[in-house]
Amino acid sequence: MAEVAKSASELEIVPRALRTRLGWDHRHDEEARRIMRDMGLKLPRDRELIRQLTVVRVAQGPLPWLPPYKGG
Repeated sequence: MAEVAKSASELEIVPRALRTRLGWDHRHDEEARRIMRDMGLKLPRDRELIRQLTVVRVAQGPLPWLPPYKGG
């Protein structure tokens, strides 16, 4: 059975072949790691949710009036 990766660095959220096509860059990687940490999401189980949240957060830019998610 295949071993399950535990971090974003071990398993890519977006495959290398799609990064250019989707416009995925270092900002997306950083935000995806932050989302995974803050919300307790794991790869590969939550991959699509992580992608969607990351795209929205990067497109919106910083939202100073919203406090960071504390979980719970």
